[in-house]
Amino acid sequence: MPIREALPGDAAALAAVHVLSWRAAYRDLFPRPYLEGLDVEEHAAVRHARLTAPERPAVLLAARPGGDG
Repeated sequence: MPIREALPGDAAALAAVHVLSWRAAYRDLFPRPYLEGLDVEEHAAVRHARLTAPERPAVLLAARPGGDG
């Protein structure tokens, strides 16, 4: 599986993975309304801002072979 640096265009996919994984992993630890309130679009905006910041951290992702990400 190829590993590459995340690009601003990856923000929505990264946010979706984040929110869905939190909902699955923490379903028995956090209140349901909190997990249901996690907003993919809000997280995507934050990710996009971080990935376009001048001094952004390196974010790596595993890409599908032959795919976009």
